[in-house]
Parts: sequence; structure tokens; C-alpha cells
Amino acid sequence: MKKIYPIFIFTALILTINVAYSQNVANSVVDSSFETGPTGTAWAGTTTYLGSPLCDTLVGSAHYCGPNNGIQCPHSGAWYVWFGASVNSWSGKLSDGNLTQSVFIRNSKPAFLSFWYKMPTASKLDVDSMTIFIDNNAVWFSTNAGPDSTTYKSYTKISIPIDTYADDATHVLHFKSRTHGWDITNFLFDDVSLLTHSGVGIDVNHILEGISIYPNPTTEQIFIDINAPVATDYNVIMYNMQGQKVFEQNYTNFNNNKIKINTSGFAKGTYSIVMDSKLDRVVDKVIVQ
Repeated sequence: MKKIYPIFIFTALILTINVAYSQNVANSVVDSSFETGPTGTAWAGTTTYLGSPLCDTLVGSAHYCGPNNGIQCPHSGAWYVWFGASVNSWSGKLSDGNLTQSVFIRNSKPAFLSFWYKMPTASKLDVDSMTIFIDNNAVWFSTNAGPDSTTYKSYTKISIPIDTYADDATHVLHFKSRTHGWDITNFLFDDVSLLTHSGVGIDVNHILEGISIYPNPTTEQIFIDINAPVATDYNVIMYNMQGQKVFEQNYTNFNNNKIKINTSGFAKGTYSIVMDSKLDRVVDKVIVQ
């Protein structure tokens, strides 16, 4: 009889490590993909003219919001969030959209709010906006003005550091849109997660993409560690909140490399950083103090 004990022990060790790792990551958001629809109790949502902002993909459904030539669609599953306006329904009328959930955020860091975001159409006549709040404090902002209207044409994963709120307490997560209706702006969301991690020195922000951006917040410089499965070219761009490009650089044939960006000359504030490659697009926010 063959001895298989070493293999069994090694396999068990791998399973133990994986289970222990998964237990260290917690998602505080309930119904993160909105699959229970507007009848679910996890989310509370309203819009000025359309009722619930939750939409599905079932043609003929009371909550069907698309496909509008494929523009209106979820990132995954059958449900997603749609904020926007229709010039045919309420031309020139201000429309607000709100979606909230009370979430318990454990005292484990780093902590990130992650979601998939898309702005398939953007008004050319008004300044419409999308803001995410935690406890009435704005933690993320997007507008149809500036680079966002092109950066987010398709679904893009966004991760926001929220260590300030990781304190073993309940907080209100609030998505709020404001559109004016003279022209159309659509804001779509899906797959929202609020992750806390008890590991040390692990950036769960881009654990799947193999990209880690740190320190954040920063003062003098930021580093981007790239650990991609294959080498590829990257184009890195940074924008300030006014949509002005403050940094751009191309990097060739990267897969296990470190990028250093000097931020000592940047004004204090929040910056968008966009990394494009043939493999993926990563968009994140960096705070310069």
C-alpha cells in the first residue's frame, strides 16, 4: 500500500491556510449585488421620479431599466443600481437619487469600500454628480464634468480606503445622485463590498488585480507594486478633482515591478489614479496631505 500521508498533510495545510485567510476578510455589506431587488430589506432607496433605483434585466418587469442598446446592465447577476434622468420625462427638472444601508464596520485594518461603477452617458449641458457618504461625510465623488465621463464609460472597479470608520460601530453608507434633466447622465453601480482585513501589510484593495498602491494617504511619494501574471505595458495617469491631468507616464513590459511617483509638488487633496493595460483597468483615489 502506498504511503500518501505527506500529500494529505500538505493538502490539509493548504486548506487550513486558505480557510484562515478567508476568515480574516469580512464584508459588512448585506445583499452586495442587490439580487433581492426592491423587495429586499438590506437597502433603502428612492429617486425623485422613478421610485426605487434598483433595476433588473427582465424585459417587461416593473423594474426593467434597459438595455438601452446595452448601456443599462448589471456588472454581475440580474440586478444593479441606476441613477439618472430622462429628458423625455422631466426636462429641466432636478432629480435626486438615494440608496442607503446601515453597516457594522469592525475594527480591523486596512478597510476598503469597493464597488463597480459605470457612467455610460454624460450630459453636456449640466453638471450632474454622484457622491458616496459614510455618516454624512463624503468619501467619494464623481461628476459628468472632467475625465470621469470617459474614464468610467464601462464598468470599473473602485476601492476607497476607509480606515477612519473601522471602529466596531454601525455607520450609514449612502449613495446620492443629483441630475438636472436637460440632458442625460446615467450613474450605474453593482457589487458593493466593504472589506476589513486583520492581516498586516496586505493591501486587499487590489489583491485580485495584483496591484498595490501605497501609502495612502501620502505626502512625498506613492508606490505602485505590480505583480501581474504576465508582463504588459501600463499607462499611468493622475487627475486632480478639477479633472486636470497632473501626471502621466508609460511603463513598458511590467509584471513584477515597482513604480514610484513623486507627489511632493502636488497640492493637498484627493487625486484619481488610472492604470490602463491590455489586461485590465484599475482606477483608485489617492489622498495627498
